[in-house]
Amino acid sequence: MMNELATNLMRLRKMNSLTQQDVADAAGISRVAYRNLKKGAAQPRQKTLQALADALNASVFDLLAPLEELQNQMLSIVTTAISSAV
Repeated sequence: MMNELATNLMRLRKMNSLTQQDVADAAGISRVAYRNLKKGAAQPRQKTLQALADALNASVFDLLAPLEELQNQMLSIVTTAISSAV
């Protein structure tokens, strides 16, 4: 879970053009706490995960899911949208 969290934190943060400090402030945690979560040095609580997801305009699932699973979900959404449009 930690590896996925670190990967997804960075991916979502960059997608939103935010700094680590921006995300930490929006989530109500310190930059040190954010860094510890990213490094896997701390276990996030549910409340912290939700605050991070909110700060990144994402869901908790988006934070924890392996990238491959997120890509498959996106492919399914796009495929459905294309099928509906045709």
